Amino acid sequence: MRWLSVVAVSAIVAVGGPSVGTSVSSAAPPPTVTGENGVVYPTDPQGRALLLRGWEFADESCGPEAFAETPEKFRQMADLGYNAIRVPFNWECAEPTEGNYDEAYLTAYTTVFRAAEAAELVVTPVLNDHFPGWVLERAGDRPATSSAELGSATLGSTDVGASVLGKHGDLEFLAAWGLVYDDAEVRGRVLDLWELLAGRFHDEPSLFGYDLFNEPWFDPLATGSSLLDPFAGEADRLTSLYQDIADRIRTVDATHWLLVEPFWAGVGSLALPTRLGEIRDSAQKVAYAPHIYSLAMEAGGDYDPAGGFVADYWDAVVGYAQRYRLPLLIWEWGPQNPKTPNADRYVREVMAGIDAHAAGSMSFAWCTGLSGWCNLGEDGVPGAAMAQTVGAYPQRIAGEPISLATDPAAGATLSFRPRGEAPTVMVVPKAAYPNGYDVDLDGGAYTVTPNGTFDVLDITADPTADRVDVTVGRR
Repeated sequence: MRWLSVVAVSAIVAVGGPSVGTSVSSAAPPPTVTGENGVVYPTDPQGRALLLRGWEFADESCGPEAFAETPEKFRQMADLGYNAIRVPFNWECAEPTEGNYDEAYLTAYTTVFRAAEAAELVVTPVLNDHFPGWVLERAGDRPATSSAELGSATLGSTDVGASVLGKHGDLEFLAAWGLVYDDAEVRGRVLDLWELLAGRFHDEPSLFGYDLFNEPWFDPLATGSSLLDPFAGEADRLTSLYQDIADRIRTVDATHWLLVEPFWAGVGSLALPTRLGEIRDSAQKVAYAPHIYSLAMEAGGDYDPAGGFVADYWDAVVGYAQRYRLPLLIWEWGPQNPKTPNADRYVREVMAGIDAHAAGSMSFAWCTGLSGWCNLGEDGVPGAAMAQTVGAYPQRIAGEPISLATDPAAGATLSFRPRGEAPTVMVVPKAAYPNGYDVDLDGGAYTVTPNGTFDVLDITADPTADRVDVTVGRR
């Protein structure tokens, strides 16, 4: 199996498998490798830099009927060469009443791992900000507050707030976030839930890591945040919450990755540097996983290339990952409407930044319609601007990456300093190269293994090569 062949014999990391003929080291490699490009990558069991490319698949159903479509959807993703998925885990479904878990939903979620293993994808469960009714009821017991008293921090009572901020401007939702930070019982329930999830999932072969909270937010009343510095709560409340969750997970799982996101909107939509502090982890497996969304496109409009949003985003986002030497994973991105005139330009700019700065990306969302955040055509594959996400890319790099570009028109180029004996692995989805492709390689040799809908290139460096350059180009 392309990704899971080593799992049965190695419990070090549940991602990545060696190609035929290579051996598995008994010593765990360092959890990360830093490329000459400055990007920090997670490693596979053989110490190769690991790149993740995938999509988010959400199911809002509760109970035993949840995730029924995962086997078909995951196979569709894998057939296009993707290797990772992000699947929300809904708190409201898991704990409908305080302290009582829905066993049918928990069991249904395990089908995600079965389907991912069969499709050779790795999974990142994310705790979704779908608060259970008992949390919202407790939040509603707080004194009523008008939007005028909150000022511009939220517009939840206005039409503008409903359309632009959505639930993030809802007063009850904000109050619920305040409880997550400051109410000992509610916060304790979050920690208990994560301990339960990690205890159940940590032996799953297809598990990559845990995304600790989807798009965390804050209650400006509880935090006392100044409208001149509304995101200051990242530094104390969010950092403290993440540290508590990380510590609790580590009581039952010492090996898988912990992914942390900044406040919703601050980084992802406004391109502001995060105030999040360091999350300490004895396993040294924390990754920074912000989202990226153009505000204009979130509101249903088109991308403005002259506005400089994407460039500003990369300027703002890389600092946290560099400061703490963490992998940067862009763990949710995509246009609301991939058919707007400038959506192609937006997707190209985001993808170029991912190549230059990140070790992985997760597109949003795997559903049909080509509107309303659904980025698949009726044929079930990424369409319009998001068709550009289908293309060749390296999944594992045996050495230190120098540069990477997965230009949808020109093909994929990779340069790296070779290290070790394991091959570098690239995937080439045939759907992206209807007329075939050519491989130009300096510093090594390669073999091609057909794998149904895509080819796998195993690239071996020459013994004396200091650098390997490979290009997969369209014909």
